[in-house]
Amino acid sequence: MARTKLDAINTCLRGIGLAPVATEDDPDLDAATAAQVIDQVTMDMQAKGWWFNKESNWKLSPDETTGYIQAPPSALSIVTTGASRCVGLSIRGTKIYDLHNHTFDLRDRAITDNDSVTPYIEFVFITELAFEDMPPIAMEAATYTARRMFAQDLEVDEKRWKFQMEDERVALIAMSREDARNRKRNYLRDNAEVVSFLSRVGGQNSASPYSGVFPKRAT
Repeated sequence: MARTKLDAINTCLRGIGLAPVATEDDPDLDAATAAQVIDQVTMDMQAKGWWFNKESNWKLSPDETTGYIQAPPSALSIVTTGASRCVGLSIRGTKIYDLHNHTFDLRDRAITDNDSVTPYIEFVFITELAFEDMPPIAMEAATYTARRMFAQDLEVDEKRWKFQMEDERVALIAMSREDARNRKRNYLRDNAEVVSFLSRVGGQNSASPYSGVFPKRAT
């Protein structure tokens, strides 16, 4: 399993029968091409938004003079959430843009609540992480995808890169399952209605006053 970008580069090189390199910035042209493919795959994969790069609870306030909100440099896309969920916004350049009012001035879109006297807009950001900042399971999926694309782009024997597609498929399935597991866990933890329901139902791990009162049914 790749633990560093250098590991991923060498996986790509070995995938077409080439010798590994010692450093990421090795002058070898094939190594440089492999690094570019890995970067592109890493960004494209993360643009979907996974459990590890989807950050909630961003509350940003428009500039008092211009109304502008600068998007975080690592943000690939945004979704408004909470009380701001009906506001249609997008990233344009380095700032956040109002798709309905056709302006970067977001002062009219900001809200206040009991916890904040400063008007803000609440976001979920899908952020781009460096390859080595992703979880191991995501690094593996990106590595195997890049290995196949690297071989395919160089027009290596079709049988070889088609064989590599199986490793890619298995890695992507594992990543999707981990994403689904984390989404389910977060849903059960963060959804107020679900938490309330589970509390009322009872059970060994619930907050219900009836938890553990009734005996288990015999099997």
